[in-house]
Amino acid sequence: MVHSNSSLSAAQKLQHLKVALKGESARLIENVQVTDANYQGAWDVLQDRNLASSYADSSPQPMKLLANLKI
Repeated sequence: MVHSNSSLSAAQKLQHLKVALKGESARLIENVQVTDANYQGAWDVLQDRNLASSYADSSPQPMKLLANLKI
């Protein structure tokens, strides 16, 4: 799971989150700037709305997606 992967920076986790999410979840964090400081807040918003667990359970090949990102 990306959220608990200690080898990724918070900004990398946030970028992955923004790429992987769809619908209401994506809209909630679409305007959040990708920085280390913003990851936890974005994650908390999703958890507060019970949307984080569906991302965590369905995240497809996180390292493959991250390999192509420029952060």
